[in-house]
Amino acid sequence: MQEKNFPLIPKPLLDELNERYPERSAESEWSDRDIWIKSGERRVIRFLNEMYKRQNENILEAPFGALDRAGASILNTSEESK
Repeated sequence: MQEKNFPLIPKPLLDELNERYPERSAESEWSDRDIWIKSGERRVIRFLNEMYKRQNENILEAPFGALDRAGASILNTSEESK
């Protein structure tokens, strides 16, 4: 896994994904296909949670300005929508 090249994950996005795709047990009425689909969805969210955790544990090791660039791109996006 190449963490150095992985984009910074914004906390609001991760919070929203965790809310939309929560950890949960399979329901008895779900088909096998539904179980596999939901399992795959949640696997991606678990991966993003882990990457976010690693990014924030290693915040002091981040390249100079990396957080500024991520913040700037978020600000630029919000400015463009006006």
